[in-house]
Order: sequence, then C-alpha cells, then structure tokens
Amino acid sequence: MKKLIFILGMSISAYSQSDSSQTETKPPSWEKSFTWGANISHTLNINAPAGTPSQGLAYSNAVDIIFNYVKEESRFRATNELHWLFTLGKADARSRTLTTADQFFTFHDLSYSLSKSGKWSANLILKTDSPIFKQYEGNFMKDYYQLGPIRSFLNPYTLVVSPGIRYQIAPKNTISLSPYSTEIFGLTNQFIADKGNDISERRPDGHYKTRHVSPNGTELNIWLNKKIAKRLDFDYKLGIRYNFFTSEALKGNMKGMFITNFRIMKGLKLSHRASLNGPIDNSIPYRPFFSQTVLLSYSLSL
Repeated sequence: MKKLIFILGMSISAYSQSDSSQTETKPPSWEKSFTWGANISHTLNINAPAGTPSQGLAYSNAVDIIFNYVKEESRFRATNELHWLFTLGKADARSRTLTTADQFFTFHDLSYSLSKSGKWSANLILKTDSPIFKQYEGNFMKDYYQLGPIRSFLNPYTLVVSPGIRYQIAPKNTISLSPYSTEIFGLTNQFIADKGNDISERRPDGHYKTRHVSPNGTELNIWLNKKIAKRLDFDYKLGIRYNFFTSEALKGNMKGMFITNFRIMKGLKLSHRASLNGPIDNSIPYRPFFSQTVLLSYSLSL
C-alpha cells in the first residue's frame, strides 16, 4: 500500500511539473509595451505650414503604446499602435511659445491568414489622426487674439479605412495593398468648423459641414519593424494613396512616421522621430511637410 501511494505521489508530481513547464514556455497571446520620451532639443521643420517656425528650440513629449494580438495557433492577428508627439517651440528667445506638433496617430491592422503557414493574409487597416490639446490663432496655447480655438481633440479628425491583402516579408514587416480605400475627415465642434479652415463646403443653413467622406483609390502600406543587434531598432510606417480614376490634379497623398531608437541601457534609449505628410498633386511639385526631433525615452514591456 505504501508503495502504491509513493508511485501515485511521484506520478502526480511529475505531471504537475510537466504541466507547469508547458505553461511557462507557452508564448503570450498579447505583446504590450509603453514608451515615454521627453527632451529639450532642436527641431527641424521643412515645408512647414504657415505660422510654424522652420527650426528652433523646443520641448517635446512623446508616448508610444503597443498592444498586439499574436496568439501562435491562431490565424487571426491584430496590430494596434498609438503614437503621440507634442512639441512646444520658440523661433528665438523673444518670441512666444507655440505648438509646433500635436500629432496623435493610431494604426490598426486586423488580418486573417489565408493558410496556416502562409505569408498572405486578408486584412483591414484603420488609421486615425487627431490633435489632443486646444490651439488658438497663430498655433498658440493661449487665446491672445480672443478669437476662440482653431484646433482641439477630434477637431479635426481623420479616419482612413483600407481593406485589402497583406504579404508578410518577415515577422512585423509587411506590405499591404488595398484596391479601394476611404477617408473620413471631420470635426465635432461646429464653432471650429465655422472658421472654414478645414472643410470649405457649407450646409443649406449657412454653417460649414462637419464631415467629408472621400474615396482615396488604391493605397499601399509598408510597415517595417526590426531590431538590429542589441541596441538599434526602428519602426517605420509609410502609406501612399493614389486615385488612378480621378480627373482632378490632386491624385493622392504620401504620409509616413519613422521612429529610430538607440538603446543606451535597459529601458533607456535615444529616439529620433520623423514624420512626412504631403499631397500628390500633378499641378505642383511634391513638397511634403517633414518634421523631426530627438528625444530621450524610457520603454517598458508590460
């Protein structure tokens, strides 16, 4: 009887150890990370909108949040990234502080693999863009001219919907092609809309419209995320939209976000952030707005 109890005890112990080891080695279903960066640095803006200095001293804050669904046995994948860059700048020591960047982007890629081990997937890409804080005439944070805000959260906002097919070059490196994408551009504040800075069309009551839906034609998305050695990694996203069927001169848009990180020590890194945005218009040369800044960042894997 004692031998039987001993054998049963050893069997249960071995089973529990085996089950525990399987649980420990099972890869997680979610990848999650949080990065915060801040710095007082020199910023460079090329082809900047009116009122934005081309260069100068700036204080920048950046937040990056990533939560990706990557369950190994599932053919469904979900990429979800939130990126926010907020910069206050001065052209010189005597000038007023103004907002040179308030960019809140989100990127979502929902895909379903066409085969269990294949690299082709049907996917849906969603991209959003909005400011966070209120801005006033001259891109100031304060209403010096008593004219009310010209920007605020979701004023304006952009949502781009791009269903299509995706090819995975390597893990976290993909090329997606959408034969037909749609852009929804709008505002949630009628007062800001009535300034006419964002949408020029009016409703029958005389107020400016608060939403505009437009077909964008074909869209190509290239998303690259790679770690080189132990210290260098990058996250580049480039989207190119082009409408082959429109007779208008404005054919599309090219927009990108490029983050390069150099690891100093565990959790601490130096980040170079750049953004690119410009219309593809056959009537004028392509001159996109390009902005870059360097930040000291702290990263945490959750």
